[in-house]
Parts: sequence; structure tokens; C-alpha cells
Amino acid sequence: MSSLPYLHSTRHLRASGYRPRTTIRLENAFWSAIDSLAEESGIGWHDWMERALACKPEQVNSASWLRLSVLEAYGGPTTRGSRS
Repeated sequence: MSSLPYLHSTRHLRASGYRPRTTIRLENAFWSAIDSLAEESGIGWHDWMERALACKPEQVNSASWLRLSVLEAYGGPTTRGSRS
């Protein structure tokens, strides 16, 4: 498997409050960022994702929400919940 940042990888998540199993496909750069954010928080990537997805509105795509969560965690611009 290649670790090029623009290629996609899939991970499976068993999260409380979700279907028994959720599949998330993100670019490797986002998985790397999630791994780093989780490590900084002293938790596993699956726990970080579960926390991020816990506040996701039902109509929003999980992968899109996670990308915005990563951008927000790094202080990047997001427009979650607002429209310009």
C-alpha cells in the first residue's frame, strides 16, 4: 500500500450510536492528521473519530465532516454551521 498523501485509504469504525460498523474513506494525508491529533490527545484514532462524529448533523457526510474537523483542529478555515 502506498502512503502518498493524495491517495485514499479506508478504515472501519465501530462507534457507539452508529450502525454496527461504519466505513470511512479519506485521503492518506487526512488519516495521518487524524492519527497525529489522536496521539496528541492520548487516545486512539477510532476514539478521536467517534468524538468528532458525535456532533455531526445527520444529513452531513461523515468523510466531509471529518475533513472539516481536521482543518478546524489545525486552525484552518471552516464554514461548519454557517453560510457566507
